[in-house]
Amino acid sequence: MELFSKDLIDGVSMKDSITLSKHSSLKNDILSNKSMVRPLRSDDYLKGFVELISENGEESIKRLCDSKFLFQDYYSILSECMGMYYVVVLEDLRLKKILGAATLTVEQKFIHSASKRGRIIDVKVDQGYQRIGIGSLLLEVLTRVSYCIGCYKTTIVSPNSLQVFCENVKYHAEPNQNHLRNSKFLCMENLVASLPSSKI
Repeated sequence: MELFSKDLIDGVSMKDSITLSKHSSLKNDILSNKSMVRPLRSDDYLKGFVELISENGEESIKRLCDSKFLFQDYYSILSECMGMYYVVVLEDLRLKKILGAATLTVEQKFIHSASKRGRIIDVKVDQGYQRIGIGSLLLEVLTRVSYCIGCYKTTIVSPNSLQVFCENVKYHAEPNQNHLRNSKFLCMENLVASLPSSKI
């Protein structure tokens, strides 16, 4: 069972991806179905999701998430908050292992005609697979998802060390803010025509 409809990701053309145009190895894996970007599934604790989000010395998270039952509780909570959490993963289908994950959280606002604001958090890539475009691709996919669900802007909190990584997929610093913003969504010309006018 998937956390949200895969149609939201299927609507993102990987052939037009900014990230994949720069990372031919990852592009080949995606287009030849060796790897897949998809929503989080209820059995992803079997494919290394817990270990992935517990990397970088976060031992307290690792201890808490040791049990599949806690993962299932986490998954259940997210799935009950329909339309608020979009967790995407990149799975290597040959290894049956999750190599990267990222989360889009959606905040319902009153401003902008009761529109939505997106925040991308928890971008994680397996240490053995960094610098090959996985994080950028997940960030790009979630940015496009946020556009499709009607977010008027999407931001990501990024330390200075990751700013270049975020700028690769069109996130830029806003004056007097501690986040990077993408208000001009990536390569959206092909999507705009198919969206209801209320989302344009």
